[in-house]
Amino acid sequence: GASAGPVITRLSPTIGGHGGGVRLTVTGTGFGDGFGSTNELFIGTMACEVLQFYSTPTQLVCDTPEFRDPDGEDDVYLPVTVVVDGHEVSECGRNDCDFRYYRGHSPVLGRIDTPALAGSRTLVTYGRSWWYGADQAWRYEMRFGPNDERCDLYPEDDDEEPIQHEATGGHWGLVACRTDELAAGYYNVTMNVASDRG
Repeated sequence: GASAGPVITRLSPTIGGHGGGVRLTVTGTGFGDGFGSTNELFIGTMACEVLQFYSTPTQLVCDTPEFRDPDGEDDVYLPVTVVVDGHEVSECGRNDCDFRYYRGHSPVLGRIDTPALAGSRTLVTYGRSWWYGADQAWRYEMRFGPNDERCDLYPEDDDEEPIQHEATGGHWGLVACRTDELAAGYYNVTMNVASDRG
């Protein structure tokens, strides 16, 4: 008999920050193998590029795109759809197939505790939402300086960790890195956080 059409059975995770970059796994059946047949993945109307290396006929993986809402919504649910060889998968098994973009899961760089540096010093930043599955140093990439150089995470004191969460629940925390010597000037600080939940 004819084989059943593609079906989505599970999303993991189901929530992420507005900045995107969450590794989304869509589990189901009947997806294309990526060779003889093609898969496309959408969150709402936004394409989420399928990472072929991690994908199989029962699992598709993508990194969620950034969400920019012209209405400024903080909390938005968008349907996840799969297109196999040009045919949209609308069947969603037993579970909800919405991905939730939630601003509360978006990292916020709140302040820089070291506003001025001389020589090779430790730069300390303070921010929110770094605790969502992001408590290991390798998950952080801090950049700083005229050429946006990487600033390696390094504790301010030898007996401390480069990442410290507040004792009151960890919604806010400190991340420290060691800078190289730089010419005098004003430089932007940027941070990327690789979290399981955005």
